[in-house]
Amino acid sequence: MPAGCDAVANADTGVTAEDVLAKARQLADYLASCEEVVRFRQAEERIKQNEKVRRITDEIRRKQKQATAFDHFRKPGLARQMDAEVAALLRQLDEIPLVQEYKALQADLNEVLQLITDVIAQTVSGTLDVKTGAD
Repeated sequence: MPAGCDAVANADTGVTAEDVLAKARQLADYLASCEEVVRFRQAEERIKQNEKVRRITDEIRRKQKQATAFDHFRKPGLARQMDAEVAALLRQLDEIPLVQEYKALQADLNEVLQLITDVIAQTVSGTLDVKTGAD
């Protein structure tokens, strides 16, 4: 925390940086139990346990290392070939329904986290534009 944060907060509101951090931890605990996080974690676990996904990701890592080695040894043709093979494996991975579900859930979770970040930033800057049912 910035040095002046506690002094200013205490003088004006009685809220300390530690108070804010405690609330942030409460929010994190609350978020950990929200539906988006729970579904994402379940999908993440299924991804980790899926043999086909594991096999493809292992192959991607292996080919990426090979491409790096080929770059290092100035063999651009072989590096491009490895890059093309990695791209094909990534497309293959993206065709797996479990991976599609995982990516969709990840996007949902990122959206929730971005909304929370936006609300905090807008509130701190004093420009929160609250929408009502009449808007």
